[in-house]
Amino acid sequence: MISTEKKYTSDDVTPKEKISLLTGDQVITAIQDEHFLTQWDELYQKCSWSTVFQNPNFVTHWYQIYRDEFEPIMVTYYKGQNLAGLLTMAISSQKEGTSKKNYRGKIIGAGHYEAEYQSWLSTPEENDEFIHQALTLINRDFPNCHIFFRYLIPEVPLGWIDTYPKWRKKTVMQAYKRPIMRMDDPEISKLFRKKEFRNKYNRLKRFGDLSFKKISDQEEFSQVLPILIEQFEFRQMAMFNKCQFTDSPEKLEFLMALFEQGLLHATILKVDDEIVASILGLMEKNWYHLGAINTHSPVYGNHSPGFVHFILLGELLSQNSQNIFDLTPGGDAYKERMATDHDHVTEMCIAGSQLFDKKQRLKYLFHDYLMRWKKRPMSIQLALKKKKYNFKHRLKKIKNYGLKALLSKDQPILDKKQETLYPVQLPTSIDQIMVPVKRNKLGDLLAYEEDQYGRSPWEFLEDSMLKYAEEFHAITWAENGVLLACAWVCSDKRWTKLFGVPFPGKPHPVITDIFYHPQIKDRLGDFISATIIKVLSQKKDPKIYICSHPKKTGIQEWVRQHKQG
Repeated sequence: MISTEKKYTSDDVTPKEKISLLTGDQVITAIQDEHFLTQWDELYQKCSWSTVFQNPNFVTHWYQIYRDEFEPIMVTYYKGQNLAGLLTMAISSQKEGTSKKNYRGKIIGAGHYEAEYQSWLSTPEENDEFIHQALTLINRDFPNCHIFFRYLIPEVPLGWIDTYPKWRKKTVMQAYKRPIMRMDDPEISKLFRKKEFRNKYNRLKRFGDLSFKKISDQEEFSQVLPILIEQFEFRQMAMFNKCQFTDSPEKLEFLMALFEQGLLHATILKVDDEIVASILGLMEKNWYHLGAINTHSPVYGNHSPGFVHFILLGELLSQNSQNIFDLTPGGDAYKERMATDHDHVTEMCIAGSQLFDKKQRLKYLFHDYLMRWKKRPMSIQLALKKKKYNFKHRLKKIKNYGLKALLSKDQPILDKKQETLYPVQLPTSIDQIMVPVKRNKLGDLLAYEEDQYGRSPWEFLEDSMLKYAEEFHAITWAENGVLLACAWVCSDKRWTKLFGVPFPGKPHPVITDIFYHPQIKDRLGDFISATIIKVLSQKKDPKIYICSHPKKTGIQEWVRQHKQG
């Protein structure tokens, strides 16, 4: 914990000015002072480059909710009795008793990754001197730390970097292109009438009643949020091997607090009663930022519910021509399809050492090089991360099981070209089958455990997402937070596309890629039977096929007993 015995002030101010560095509990005490919060809000409203991420309600709730993970750092600047400058930062919590002089790591803007734009509050007249003094204080008391501002919007004045040689030498910056949807654009209405949007919208309507809704009620928001989190976690795990809400439970509490404060704007898209897409963004001062989460159901992934929702949200925001939809940096292709304008935001690093300064400059130069060749840096970074993860996973499996045992596991990954279709009949003893299977339950898929099927959770969920994109459907059995079995169901047309051969006979549903946990090996037959019952009850089809490899002995045994002649 940071020592909070005294406030640190700068000597380089006039008697009528006071600048102080607050840390730890000092910050928590300060944000409970109503007079201070009132002055903060006044400065926030007055500052021409403030964003919702500097709003006192956003920052104070983040400080309090993430208190165990981050130590607050704050610099206040008073001119007379009035707050004239405010810098809100944080650093990862350190070991008890660690001196600030020995702290290592990054000092980041309050909000961390929850804050898309990180900055300070001041007036144009006071800005240069304030930020110079504020950073000097932080630099003095945290000499071994690097100061990061994730993104600075174009309006943030940066002239002080050239004014003070000290900062010109230590500051490294990287510009990022930001796509924007401006509602006062004369062509904005054409975006909402594009053929691409109308086609996708009409395809979704074929599944049922399609409705778009803004959520304003706290109770309704708390009811839908778990569904949105499940969709979000599934995609994050499948694409990036990240589980944000599980790894950081504070995120849920923080979203609830933002909604209660009126800062979080929430919309959902539904087919009948099923949520197929959502966007939670932060909105204030006519700016809507994608600062929270956006999700879509992978079950409908082939029909682009996320894109449809983005356009419908844009149409909602266009009711006020002063609104601006900030699609945020990232280089995502879908954002470019919706943007009507662009500007540039800046990531800024003030290095705490010459070595780190050089590393950061090389990183930015490499980023520019990739962008010139139209290569997305994040995609390359992700590909390298995945290769490293898969390599370590395979080494771990060899270490745990041995190479010979690993190759002879009950459920090996086999060549799909050798799989065969088997027509099977409905089990006769339906009443005796007590397996609680579910259809397209994302939470069950997220409960997949490592070392079950020769695949890591990342590989399994990535494959699951691709199957959903091809309009497969999952039948799962999970108990006590563990996925016990999973099977995928597809149409004859999808099976033909997968294997590249004509479907034999008349079209019927196909069950494929059956996976089971070792602990239910003796009940595999019950799961297969329950899966068939579930599929036939929804498809109203008298016949079904199972697609399996001859070497999958457990499944083959069941097939032999139930195969149609």
